[in-house]
Amino acid sequence: RRGARLHRLECDPAGVLRLKLYQRFGTLTLSDAVPVLENFGFAAIEDTSTELDGGRAGTLHDFELAPPKGCDPAALLARAGEIEEAVSAVLNGAAENDAFNRLITASALSSRETGWLRAWYRYLRQSGMSFGIPTAVDALQNAPEVTRGVLDLFAALHDPAFAGDRARAETEAAGAIHDGLAKVKAINDDRLLRQYRALVDA
Repeated sequence: RRGARLHRLECDPAGVLRLKLYQRFGTLTLSDAVPVLENFGFAAIEDTSTELDGGRAGTLHDFELAPPKGCDPAALLARAGEIEEAVSAVLNGAAENDAFNRLITASALSSRETGWLRAWYRYLRQSGMSFGIPTAVDALQNAPEVTRGVLDLFAALHDPAFAGDRARAETEAAGAIHDGLAKVKAINDDRLLRQYRALVDA
């Protein structure tokens, strides 16, 4: 069983975060940990490991991290609980390890919302879309208004747990998507984002 805690020390340089990973049995290899952290957008700078009770009580890994590009460390710490839960789920094999996880940190999406975007991506791929995961994630991250709008539109149209005025929420989400798409410069990003919108709107 593996657990995580995101934090920083007062003496840490600006722009540096720390992530403590607890491995209950044995040690956590860098080849297991680093790809997970990179898929969340972090860059591992250093890892200090400490065996507890000679390793019998597990191992504590203290990673020094650079945050995802463009992310405010304070904003990430404000969402530490959600990020810790997401990282732990991946390390424990309960969630998927791919670049979509970067949207949890860089775009402040929930694990559930990220799961929707991942599932829709797979459907679009099966339907003939050729874009790879990195391209899709970059497009979604670089167009936050569109991404948020697509998620809100899905909730308004299809989420049985939605509470509120569905018609109003649908109109507002559609407007956000329209305005966001007007700011997208890359034609491939525009094409991909419109496919997401069309799928949710179907």
